[in-house]
Amino acid sequence: MATDQYGIKLLPMVAGFLIGITVWISLRFVREACQSKAESPHESKGGGRGLALPRKVFLPAVGLTAVVALFASESLGNYIAVLFGRPALPGHDVLLTPISQAAPASNPAETPIGLCDKPFKSSSRCSEASSTADSVRVQLPDNGLPASSNSAVGNTGLLTLHLRRQSLAFSDEISYKSAYWGKIRVGQPRQTFKVVIDTGSGHLILPTMFCHSKTCKAHKRYRRSSSKTAKDIDEDGSLVGPNDARDEIHLNFGTGEVTGVFIEEEVCLEANVSAQDHDICTRLRWVAATDMSEEPFKAFRFDGILGLGLAPLSQTPEFNLVEVLAGAGRPRMFSVFLGEDSEESEISFGGYRPHRTRGLSWNKVIEPELGHWMLAIKSIDIDGAPIKFCREGCKAVADSGTSVISVPTQAFPEMFELLRFPADPAHGCRSEGPTLNIMLESVNLTLHPKDYAQLQSGQKSKKKKFGFDMLSDPVGEAEHCRPLLMAADVLPKLFVLGEPILRKYYTVFDAEGAPRIAFGRAIHAADGKDSGMADMSL
Repeated sequence: MATDQYGIKLLPMVAGFLIGITVWISLRFVREACQSKAESPHESKGGGRGLALPRKVFLPAVGLTAVVALFASESLGNYIAVLFGRPALPGHDVLLTPISQAAPASNPAETPIGLCDKPFKSSSRCSEASSTADSVRVQLPDNGLPASSNSAVGNTGLLTLHLRRQSLAFSDEISYKSAYWGKIRVGQPRQTFKVVIDTGSGHLILPTMFCHSKTCKAHKRYRRSSSKTAKDIDEDGSLVGPNDARDEIHLNFGTGEVTGVFIEEEVCLEANVSAQDHDICTRLRWVAATDMSEEPFKAFRFDGILGLGLAPLSQTPEFNLVEVLAGAGRPRMFSVFLGEDSEESEISFGGYRPHRTRGLSWNKVIEPELGHWMLAIKSIDIDGAPIKFCREGCKAVADSGTSVISVPTQAFPEMFELLRFPADPAHGCRSEGPTLNIMLESVNLTLHPKDYAQLQSGQKSKKKKFGFDMLSDPVGEAEHCRPLLMAADVLPKLFVLGEPILRKYYTVFDAEGAPRIAFGRAIHAADGKDSGMADMSL
């Protein structure tokens, strides 16, 4: 069916226009004929007064009307059928307004983590309503494919995807916000999408042709009607039939929101690093976005989000990519390498690449039932001076979707002032400065100024930042190096280890058995040649 780039059905509009013109022309001929016959009436064969419209006018008009009506019957009939409660014709995307309440999801409400741009199952200042609320009636066909368990295609070796980095000027509080995205292919025939890699959320989310907001139109949108392998489902995986109310999910990403319905579809991770890598294709349940807020999604180049949190963070295990791949025999493990400057970044599924690091130190995940890659912090110090806030321990979440290090509000003033220092006139923030140490279970994560600081001009107006007067920069003050920190309270004493940590340390996420995370000093291009070790596929 003809569809333009904004999801508007063209065929019904064109067909209706042609039918209107045809009827208008026919009526005009009829009127003219009637006026002519009024002046010279005659008797019809039936004995009464009638109208003898010339065949050369009447028959072509009727024929054209019939042809156009038949041409448009499928599309117009589909919409008429929906309005009168009958099943829609196959292969059409028709989204109606909410009409009923769906059964509540078994998952707790999702609220944000870190910068409040991730789902987090706990009440907080960024909390939201239930993750499944209103339902929508959607006329989407069952394509007739038999229901089956998830299966993957391809061998069970290591699969590595290239990631690209995009940075944007974001706000006065954060000079830039960055995201790392790769490509996936969805459906049959394949539709390619750019997705940000996010270890702080639990779903694949893509914009769809159902979504007509400016944000969705700024990105590539999934065409449900074009795929032969899609299934329309509810949160529990049950198929949605014609006229059935449909579960709808609302996800809060802190500065924005996503609303969507559920689809089961073929999803492929495309290998693009070496000839030894193989594509992985599997059936995955995901969130088809019907609405996405402008902030923060519109400005980024990526289309959707690939959540890689632990299984409890997803609606069900069938929504969790790592769990689905494990069902096909692939290890529940992936690793992330974030490059420096123009250096390539990558994510590897099924294991890790030892040549990316000089060694790994493993740390067990605490409270895995929450679904987050959460670790215990023993202590934090700056230049050897302990941060009082964490004297009795803190918690941290490793999050590839966060650009900075998120710090609890109570600890933020002290840490920000201790890590802020005057910029070197010649070397900027790559000079000597305070050292930040975060001690985990088995590794000490150490950041130097070049890892955590960015240049801040002194020519700024006096205003509050992060809610603290101390952060106002006096007009005319010399340039300073400010730490990439953000104040946020999600859970008590929780830090979010974002890009500054994951760029310096090669990170391996292992959900097999008792979940754990390994950190190892990353080997970047500037550090010399690779060690030559083979990839580790577990």
